[in-house]
Amino acid sequence: MRTLLLSPTLKEAERLIKALKLKEQKSTPFLLFESHRTVLAITGVGKVNAAVVSYHILSKGRWKEIILFGIGGSYSRLEADIGEVIAATCEIYGDEGVCHEKGFEPLGYVKDRMEMKPPPTPLKMGDFITLSCIPGSIKLAERIKKRFPSALCENMEGAAVAHVASIFNTKITEIRAISNIAGERDKKRWEIEKAVENLTRKLVEILEEGGMP
Repeated sequence: MRTLLLSPTLKEAERLIKALKLKEQKSTPFLLFESHRTVLAITGVGKVNAAVVSYHILSKGRWKEIILFGIGGSYSRLEADIGEVIAATCEIYGDEGVCHEKGFEPLGYVKDRMEMKPPPTPLKMGDFITLSCIPGSIKLAERIKKRFPSALCENMEGAAVAHVASIFNTKITEIRAISNIAGERDKKRWEIEKAVENLTRKLVEILEEGGMP
């Protein structure tokens, strides 16, 4: 069985594709790269894209390991600093529910924590929050953090991929590198290149230790 790697965008994955010498395949409606032991798919951004692509792939067979990776926004530099690589303990849908005058009420099925598989090498771990609408200010990000005090990181795909994986009775590992502080919209303050470089280095290390590339 081969290892399956999933990433939202080519920008987040292109360094890893080169490092693993993966070859692009032309037979799918989404970007797909592979080698003898590894398949890497670009899901697209957001829960719908991630769910559709991951379901399509997971329905085709079994995998030795499934790793979702990308960048994310930290709720606090003290918990996860810019450039730091962290892993998800669980994924939580952060904005599916009902908005009342007095606050937010999550829908029943999204109250369950979707436990994730720990990475094979030690990393800082914590809860990740998946959002369709990311906060556009620090103040709004603080509201989300108050709602989910255990959250380290926000993203737009993790819960959807974990949800799909649960249908196939399997767990995924999710690894993210912090590129910015949640709510910070001045992209001059983001460090995407640093995050992607650190993420790639850690993923190569993990895959080599597991004999996966």
